[in-house]
Amino acid sequence: MANLKEAMKAAKATGKPQRVTEPTKIEEVKVNLSVRLDLETLNWLKVEAKAKGLPYQTLLNSILTQAKNTGSVEERLARLENLAKGKTA
Repeated sequence: MANLKEAMKAAKATGKPQRVTEPTKIEEVKVNLSVRLDLETLNWLKVEAKAKGLPYQTLLNSILTQAKNTGSVEERLARLENLAKGKTA
């Protein structure tokens, strides 16, 4: 196989794993995952995704990526507290 996308298509069609001959960027690799969400959260996610014209999995990935790149929970809370007090970050 020439690349990851072709290998994934062939694997799906044949039901057998395929070799990838080209190196791939880790950012391009998607992993199937089973996750348990509250029904209310999942419904909200699907409504938001539909409003944006996206699949809900894509929106979830975007939200998680943004959270990963935003800093720690403590840093975000400190920024929010400063904003609430009228201070700038």
